[in-house]
Amino acid sequence: MDHQERSYEMSQQGDSSIQVGNITDGGTVNIHYHTPNDNAIKRIVGYEGNVGRTGINAPYEDNVQAQMDLHRADDERSKGNLTVALQYYAKAEQNYRSDNNSFQLAKVLMCMSIIESILEFRSKKAVAYESEARALFFAVGDRLDQNIVLDMARISSRWGHFAAARQYYDLSEKKCLESNDKHSLANVYRLRGILESMEQVGYDIAQMYLLKAERLYFELRDIKGQGQICQAFGDIERERGNYTEAVKRYNEAWQFYEVFDNQKWKGFIMGELYRACMLAGMRDEAKLWKDKIESFLDMPEQARIYVKKCIADISV
Repeated sequence: MDHQERSYEMSQQGDSSIQVGNITDGGTVNIHYHTPNDNAIKRIVGYEGNVGRTGINAPYEDNVQAQMDLHRADDERSKGNLTVALQYYAKAEQNYRSDNNSFQLAKVLMCMSIIESILEFRSKKAVAYESEARALFFAVGDRLDQNIVLDMARISSRWGHFAAARQYYDLSEKKCLESNDKHSLANVYRLRGILESMEQVGYDIAQMYLLKAERLYFELRDIKGQGQICQAFGDIERERGNYTEAVKRYNEAWQFYEVFDNQKWKGFIMGELYRACMLAGMRDEAKLWKDKIESFLDMPEQARIYVKKCIADISV
């Protein structure tokens, strides 16, 4: 995997472009504008032939319809209904473009990039959305909130840009501490722990972050978060070849998810339990989970994609 940070050059018909440099340890960004108008970006990234104008300093006014669409999109995404979520994000995107609301547009585009990447890893759409969103984020500067930066870290981690992801996680952590947002901070620590475990050389570091997250989730009485920590530890044990221990941790996650009762996360852990049981040679238990998966008729789209990958890993 290419772990190097990348910069993006976006241009429209040769008359304007932005070179976005790498984010620095202090959370700042080297950004150079090449436009006929220093106060605006004439267009960041051409996407499917659509050319519009997005102002950096345009006045931001609440667009009720866009807010409703964005709220519905976020809700559907949290449930794992990716295609439906994309439809509502697209509606919000159109409204925010019309309003020249760069800040909200950037958030929407990053969400769309993450979903498109789940549907097809690093698809052209995912890359285009991410590139435009990243440039807009840097343009709005200090208005970045921790959750936006966290999404930037997620997509960087997902695409193997671990150095960039670490810097985004550091910046998100800093913002969470400044705002005393313990829930978002717990999410930062959990995802940072997962990132560190992905390189398979930082188990102690990964464990440190996951334990930080676990303490916060426990303090906040966050049932889903506690289940996610169990699942993350299960993932680490599976990657290390400790399949029986992985099954144990996944079963703990399942118990939390039953209480939380979110269909998406239930689907995720079913797939992991089936895969881990098969790897551990626990065929009877694996069959039970396979039966549960097959009887889960209303499993959300995102969970089905995840479970399909778990099953395919065993079939290879």
